[in-house]
Amino acid sequence: MLNKENLYYKENEDWAAEFQNGYLFLANKKTNDDCIICLRNFCGQSITLGQFNRACKSHSFYKACQTFWKLRANKDEDEQ
Repeated sequence: MLNKENLYYKENEDWAAEFQNGYLFLANKKTNDDCIICLRNFCGQSITLGQFNRACKSHSFYKACQTFWKLRANKDEDEQ
């Protein structure tokens, strides 16, 4: 799923993030889980990358990944 040759790809020892076609793909390296996140504004435009970049700048890549992980679409039933 994650392609390091993509225009937007970041990783550290815990997380890998890739943005493609309006979607943010996050991979948790410690648990071997991944997810897809897409945030849209009231006009239906994707604001995912902008919000993720702002979170990385203001808090850190690690904290941004933790926060966006909580917004993922494919949450397991037992984690809710």
